[in-house]
Amino acid sequence: GLAWRTTDAAPSRVGLPAGLEPEACDAAAALARHGGGVDAVFWAWWPRGDEGDAAIAEECARLGLPALFVGEPKGGCTGSDAVWERAGAPRPLSSEAEGLGGVDVPRWPGVRDRTWHVGRRGARAALG
Repeated sequence: GLAWRTTDAAPSRVGLPAGLEPEACDAAAALARHGGGVDAVFWAWWPRGDEGDAAIAEECARLGLPALFVGEPKGGCTGSDAVWERAGAPRPLSSEAEGLGGVDVPRWPGVRDRTWHVGRRGARAALG
């Protein structure tokens, strides 16, 4: 099974059943609080220019955790350039996605989102 924990620095409660709201904490605090008890870290659409994504990727690598994210490639409208310039730069999640031209999440005109993997190379095997 999958145990999923959601966090957000400023969580919204709109449309969520009681008890399913994200925990109120930023990504660094969430990783510090829960990193010892998880198998992987996931984020989506990190704010453009915010180098916190690179800091989280570095901490995941230090902890030996695979990190997955949905966003655009370097230079796109999500994330920072720093995450692409670190050792262990993001790679497409799977060869299956590569075979499909990298389309592994829905795309709209002008959007180049896909799922990426960052972190230690040995962790990739654990993701299937």
